[in-house]
Amino acid sequence: MTSATPAVHQVSDERGDEVLEQIWEAFEAARAKDGRERDEVPFAAGSAEVREGLERLIASGQVTLSGTGGVRLTAPGREAAIRLIRRHRLAERLLVDVLDLTGEIIEEYACRVEHLVHQGLEDGICTLLGHPEVCPHGKPIPPGACCRAAKHEVGQLVVKLVEMRPGQKGSIAYLNAQDQTRLNKLLAMGILPGAELELKRRSPSFVFQVGYSQFAVDEHVAAAVFVRLER
Repeated sequence: MTSATPAVHQVSDERGDEVLEQIWEAFEAARAKDGRERDEVPFAAGSAEVREGLERLIASGQVTLSGTGGVRLTAPGREAAIRLIRRHRLAERLLVDVLDLTGEIIEEYACRVEHLVHQGLEDGICTLLGHPEVCPHGKPIPPGACCRAAKHEVGQLVVKLVEMRPGQKGSIAYLNAQDQTRLNKLLAMGILPGAELELKRRSPSFVFQVGYSQFAVDEHVAAAVFVRLER
């Protein structure tokens, strides 16, 4: 009896999370029609699973029902929905951009990954991927604190590798390779956020050192590496 209770509780929580994501996407779809923000949206809880998840969200104070059959997100519900959507869509980007997955399996795996990602790891994934703004389906990824910090730092301390002078040193802040081939090449070389880097020369290719290894890359690959310069 003791071992069975936590398992049921975990499934129910995930079910509530799934419904909360569905509600958030309903708000997104409504906003996409005319650009107008809504306080509530229609939401039909057709299946028993969805009804159970909705009931849990209401009981936890994240969602309320309107008199017209719609749903509303409370402040805590909105914050929780943003966190869930951010984790799910970052998981999709990780699966597509790094693991090269395609097809329906992306959604299935992303649902699993999002429940395993805590906030620290979530921001690490976001930094690794270059703070992407949209998921592979073109839907917006809510920004996190790491995204806001990166924008602030880029204007002060963080520069592209292609903007560095020979002899300059720093640590890799993040990678912003929209092209999957370039990102895979950098990852295969072990070019990861936090690693110490020194630019050796700029021509005929960009040669830089990370640890005890030196690498030579073209300008397009070098432009994907952002470095936090030493003060």
